[in-house]
Order: sequence, then C-alpha cells, then structure tokens
Amino acid sequence: MSLLVCGALAYDTLFSFHGRFDSQILPDQLHKISTTFLAPTMRREFGGMAGNIAYSLTLLGEKPLVMGTVGEDFQPYRQHLLRAGVDDSHIRLIRQQYTAQCFGIADEDGNQLMAFHPGAMEFSTDNHIADIQQPVELAILSPGGHRAFLQHSQELAAAGIPFIFDPGQELPLLSREEIHQIVELASYVTINDYESELMRERAGLTVDDLRRKVTAVVVTRGS
Repeated sequence: MSLLVCGALAYDTLFSFHGRFDSQILPDQLHKISTTFLAPTMRREFGGMAGNIAYSLTLLGEKPLVMGTVGEDFQPYRQHLLRAGVDDSHIRLIRQQYTAQCFGIADEDGNQLMAFHPGAMEFSTDNHIADIQQPVELAILSPGGHRAFLQHSQELAAAGIPFIFDPGQELPLLSREEIHQIVELASYVTINDYESELMRERAGLTVDDLRRKVTAVVVTRGS
C-alpha cells in the first residue's frame, strides 16, 4: 500500500538526573529559580511523530512517504530514514533553521522537565498535498504544527485521499470546532485511552460518537 505520513520530524535529547528535583528546588523561591541539575546520563534519539510512524511502518515491510519540514542539522536523521527505506522526497529543508528539538530531564522519581523548540516545523504549511506526484492510497495525519494539521486535513480531503486522524499531543491545542472539522474529513481515528477522555471533554465526542462518523476507531490501552 502506498502510504503518506504527515507530521513532525524531531531530535529528542534526554537527560537523567540521579537525584530528586525537590532536593534542589526551594518551593518558596520559585519566583526566582536558578539551578543546575548534573545529568551523567544523556541520549539523543530520532523522534517526531511522522518519523516514528514512518520508521515503524518500514519494520512492517512498508515504504512510506514522509511529508515534513526540517532544519540544516537533519542529515543524520535523513540517513537513518533512507537506510530504513523511507521516501524522503517531500521532506523540505528550511535554511537557517534547526530541526524541531525536544530536550528533557527526568529525576529518579520519574518527574520530568521538558523544553521544545519547533524550529523548522513552524514552516510545515509550506508543504502541500497537491505537490505530491506519487500515488497515495492512505495518509496518516500526525502532529506537526497546529496550522499545518488543519491545512493538510483539508488538502487530503480535497484530493480524495482517505486519512487516519492521529491527534496525539496536538489534541489539547485544537478547539472543539477544529476537532469536529477534522473528524468529519477523516476516514479513521487513532487515539490512546487518555486522549479518548480528552476528546470527550474537549469536543463532546465519545468513542461511540467517533465510530458513527468514521470507518474505524483505534483506542490503544497501553500496558
């Protein structure tokens, strides 16, 4: 099957702090916090929803096409995708920008502090479904910027391409009206258990409501 994945490509840099955050953060001094956490463990991973989905699809024998925007530091990630068999012909390089980056540090209790730099992802609306020459049987619409999420859902529908709505971490940023708009255009919806509750609260859509609007709904429960 010819598959298109729309969304973010990002680097994830993760640190481990061998201690507890509350040992270095004074609750009564939060208004002027200034501290450093020694992190002996660090790892850098290839991330972003579109990249993760596309790579996973290659493990299932597919050769997906990815549409996203990246910065001048993307080359190692590009080589990773090409080795896996991902089509990178619609990954757009944005000059003088970094690829989207997530930086996180976790303490020994599992508490996390995160920082996200969207970088080249802010230019995702520069990509258009109409620019794709390859045949596409199914698309996966994953988080890659609020405006791009809305734009690409409309462009996929206009092109007659069925798509899976995978809102992920973008869901809290979408309004009730925007969620309903995308669901009406989608053929499938995939969410996790938490997102199903968030969908109900933000948009008034239960899983049963979604089933009546799309061909299929997938709710992952985790383990």
